[in-house]
Amino acid sequence: MLDEATPLGADIASYFKKISDGHLSGHQGLGLNLLSQHEALKFSRALRGHPFVETAESLVLDDAETSNHHLLITKGALAGSIFFLDHDGDSRVVFESLQSFLATAYDAVSRQVWIEELHPPVTPICQTPRELDVLVTSLLNSDLEDLMPVECKRVSKKFWRGEAVKLGDALTPSWHFIKNG
Repeated sequence: MLDEATPLGADIASYFKKISDGHLSGHQGLGLNLLSQHEALKFSRALRGHPFVETAESLVLDDAETSNHHLLITKGALAGSIFFLDHDGDSRVVFESLQSFLATAYDAVSRQVWIEELHPPVTPICQTPRELDVLVTSLLNSDLEDLMPVECKRVSKKFWRGEAVKLGDALTPSWHFIKNG
């Protein structure tokens, strides 16, 4: 789990430096309140018991007091991408990088638009499907069926088939696990 002693990569350190002016904080009316490095680590520790936060060693990036959060995934197949943890269950990976998340946050503030309205409609494609399988299996073992990173059908005990693979938006997750057999 991430803590104050965890060395941050150059991308993460650069991200926290860019937001240190506070320009992207305090915009609860836009669903946007980016946290400082200290606040992000503290909030991440508070969510330590959440299976997705632990499995993907996620860093909570914002708290707009909506019970929804953008998380930086730091481990596994989706490392470096931004996961939107939605308390209503429509959680998914929304940005492929901190840079794309940050650009969208600036856009939300400049246009005065709710940041969730600017989420890309298609989830970035995972480039490492074997690692994604490890994450899916880990989440299944935690019995956290509503946070699956791809919509799946259980074909056999050890084989998963992504249902969301379609031309143009492969691996677009709906975050609902469908049991079959």
